[in-house]
Amino acid sequence: FSPERQAIYDDYIKEVGKRIETILSTEDTSTAAKVAGKLSESTFYFMLSAPFTAMLNIIGATTIAMPYIGARYGYAKANALMLKNLGKYTATAPTRTFAPIAKGKFLETQFPSIVESEKLSPILKRAADLFVADGDITISLTNDINNLAERPSGLYTGRYENVKKVLSGLFRQSERLNREVVLMTTFELAYEKFKNADKTDLQGVIERDKTTGQPIKYTDEEAFQAAIAEAREVAGQTLGDFSRQMKPRYFTSPALSVLTKFKQYAVLATYVVMRNLYLSIGAPFSKSELAEYRAQLEE
Repeated sequence: FSPERQAIYDDYIKEVGKRIETILSTEDTSTAAKVAGKLSESTFYFMLSAPFTAMLNIIGATTIAMPYIGARYGYAKANALMLKNLGKYTATAPTRTFAPIAKGKFLETQFPSIVESEKLSPILKRAADLFVADGDITISLTNDINNLAERPSGLYTGRYENVKKVLSGLFRQSERLNREVVLMTTFELAYEKFKNADKTDLQGVIERDKTTGQPIKYTDEEAFQAAIAEAREVAGQTLGDFSRQMKPRYFTSPALSVLTKFKQYAVLATYVVMRNLYLSIGAPFSKSELAEYRAQLEE
């Protein structure tokens, strides 16, 4: 690897090393953890089971994600595509939700979904399948609050679990709607961008053919992978990742997991705002770099 790439990987490896115990541990069965779990569940169902909470979650994601995507690809284009994807989501409701209810097949009732639609183009379907397979769509604050991700089994059955699924259904689906729209919108915009873009290295410098000196273009597969990565980055910066493995390390103890239950998004939002401020004032760049960029823009 290049020194720049090695430095990036070193940071990731060190952080993962500090999270080994959290990532690989099974369910905490201590008394403190059980008490914390019940308190967390009670707080969650009291605060987040209302329909208005799900609506607020969607509105909140829109006010954060849309400007973020619009700043990269143009606001009109981003708005239009987000609305188009929201329409795709709504269009699946008749077959996935209303038809089973009308036929009395309540156990077959499903929420609408873009990624599970059969009407996607081949390239969008491939991206959607990848997002689903890698868990990008189903990352949910609900899973973390309910401690589902911390259990050793992937099967959650019984009357108690079913009641919890019903109570958390609207909020959990609003989370999924947000991620489907943001991921699919960003992927489509990014894929179009990378198909026509010059390849760049980690520092943003255009890669050139050593013989001709001409810029090297992305192949279709490279454009696809780059678009997937950019969609995940935008979703991470705007919607966050609230799985247990991604929780701040100082939030993982039983007591703090209760006290900081709804602080994770506040931490994420603060980070995003401060990061964007840091970038906007040119802090990462030297005066000579800024002068060079200015000259390039003027040219």
